[in-house]
Amino acid sequence: MSFTTVTITRDYDLADGTDPAGTVSFTPTAPMVNGTTVVAAKVTERLNVDGLLTIELAANTDPATLPAGVTYLVEEDIGGARRSYYVEIPHDQGAALDLSTLASVGVAPAITFPAKVIVEAPLSLTDPRVACTLDGTGDESAKVATAIALLPAAGGHIYHPPGTLRTGAISFDRPVRWEGAGDQASTIQAASGFTGSLVTITSAAAFSRISDVQIGGGGSALKLIVVAAPRIRLDHLHLTGQSGSSGAAIHYNGVDSTNSSHAGQLSDVRILSCGGYGIWLQGFSYDNEFTNLWIGSCNVGVRYENTNGFFTNTHVWGCTGNGMELRGGNHLLQGCYIETNGGSGLNLFNAPRVRISNCNIWKNQGSGVNVDTSDRVSVADCLIYDNGGNGVSGANSLYGQVTGCTMYDDTGSAQTQDRPVVTTGTSDSWVITSNVIRTADHATGGNSLVGASNVSANNIT
Repeated sequence: MSFTTVTITRDYDLADGTDPAGTVSFTPTAPMVNGTTVVAAKVTERLNVDGLLTIELAANTDPATLPAGVTYLVEEDIGGARRSYYVEIPHDQGAALDLSTLASVGVAPAITFPAKVIVEAPLSLTDPRVACTLDGTGDESAKVATAIALLPAAGGHIYHPPGTLRTGAISFDRPVRWEGAGDQASTIQAASGFTGSLVTITSAAAFSRISDVQIGGGGSALKLIVVAAPRIRLDHLHLTGQSGSSGAAIHYNGVDSTNSSHAGQLSDVRILSCGGYGIWLQGFSYDNEFTNLWIGSCNVGVRYENTNGFFTNTHVWGCTGNGMELRGGNHLLQGCYIETNGGSGLNLFNAPRVRISNCNIWKNQGSGVNVDTSDRVSVADCLIYDNGGNGVSGANSLYGQVTGCTMYDDTGSAQTQDRPVVTTGTSDSWVITSNVIRTADHATGGNSLVGASNVSANNIT
């Protein structure tokens, strides 16, 4: 007589119903003899892709098998969970048996399979569930809405592969991280004739981020990005082609103190050739930070109508109107380059306690820094020259400070900077010290100050 061969199977599933990977080993507890010999060696079988075990083994209950009572040690390693136990493989219950139906011999520790760990990758716009073509034709805004709806309610990550997404209005109704392959590889382009707001980050989408894409208005879109949520990050973007003087490439506009657009961060952004504002900040848009900003050939580079804007390494040039318009207080500007704009370089109105330091401000058609009804403004360590008005003009403003600056008119230019510092109206109590502001270097002459309590000392005049 010889051994009866039995096919042992089992379909394994994890706790969440998915199919695990793993192995199952069988080792006879002693060599078995029944005409032939089955050695006491481990045999291991790997589960297939569906989590199914299939292995052929010799039954250990054939009547002539010696010694009697041999069992199999079963060792499972399923999805990282391990257990071992003993079974008998009967010869008279069928040619194929499910491992889970075999009687255990000895203690079989309970097994708990861990839930499968899934690491979510970004949802690509070309995922079959979204199916954007990115060929620059048509209007794929409905597909984008599908992509956003596929994200968890708490938000998620969308990847914009290389290509042009032609679209109408896009709205983030949850936190979205929109990431392209680079601002010259991935483009969001307004559909033909689209005149609305292209991308809107609603108040429900705080902590959203847009990066590494180019956004084009096609010469018709009124706004390219609208921010109505706090703590938004915009970085490594190129924006162009916004249309209309009442719009903006980027428009921060919070609804109220609860649904604000404050505490955002914008870095490494280029804005070019927009008919309105490069960046426009309106209601409840305080405490925003801007680093490495480059704005050229817009109507106005930046207009900030709230408080506490922080600008570092900002370059604004060639705008039709003012370079930067500040309409609220407590702004800090450091290391900025404001040049060749059609109005003033910096235009302040109702903007007290603004500090401007280490900036180059030159060849603007109006004054370099125009201060109106803005007390306690400080201009320090700046190079201000060849502007069409004065270096610094202060109207109806108290306690201004101009320290450590160099101002002059470039005689080789057709444009003339009239005076270093001029104050008018109710201005008084200005401190002007440690500047290089030579009268001979200006077209009209030296400082012209109103008020009885000004201090002008230690200047090279």
